[in-house]
Amino acid sequence: ALMEAVYFDKFKLADLLIRAGANVNAMNNAKVTPYMKARTIRYSKHKDNYDREYQTPMMQLLLANGASTADPRDARAKRSSGRALPEV
Repeated sequence: ALMEAVYFDKFKLADLLIRAGANVNAMNNAKVTPYMKARTIRYSKHKDNYDREYQTPMMQLLLANGASTADPRDARAKRSSGRALPEV
């Protein structure tokens, strides 16, 4: 439900879901997190005047509630390429 709230840019709904315990780092089947989706939406809405540092209110909400900015697909890509992964 949180992913859909982010996708449709429903800030109040996302805030309600997070306060009710939604996992801000949950991934969908494609290994995309709500923060990654919010980042993609930011680009699509602002691509003519794209500022990499700009954080939308949705991105700020997710970050304020512990969302990770890391892309979980990066570790998978490194693992399949044979490169060493950093120790966790």
